[in-house]
Amino acid sequence: MNKACLVAIASMLWATGCADDEKQAVPYIDNCQLINGSVKWNFDGASYCADANIIAGYAIGLTVNGITQTGITFTMEIDSLTPGSYIISQDNNNIVYTDQTGFAWTTMDNNAGTITITSHDTILNKVEGNFSCMVKSPILGITKQITNGSMKVTYVE
Repeated sequence: MNKACLVAIASMLWATGCADDEKQAVPYIDNCQLINGSVKWNFDGASYCADANIIAGYAIGLTVNGITQTGITFTMEIDSLTPGSYIISQDNNNIVYTDQTGFAWTTMDNNAGTITITSHDTILNKVEGNFSCMVKSPILGITKQITNGSMKVTYVE
């Protein structure tokens, strides 16, 4: 191979290899979207999502457990998967939330929230819905609100 060919190849590699790398967009990655779905919510003014693990199992009802990379856990027990709106309370469609400090927060009967099942695919075992509710820390004796909750999960039976 002669010197002119080497210069031509090097010039083409330099022209295509360097300039385009700086202009390429980095693809958006949603850290909240895991392989079997997503669970998102707001608590005490901050947004959270299950970005470490989601487990969803259906037996008598649906249990969805989401875990964040910072150790927060979010567990919902949903009594009915038929699309519609339902009460969230201690006895119906309850939620247990454990914050970063290890305090547990639970739904209450006297201050119910709502969950809306927007779709349920019984063939693919997928359910979607939105929720909001008040939760209380029995140890701290205070209540806080969970808002803008959403779930899109695939469950096992």
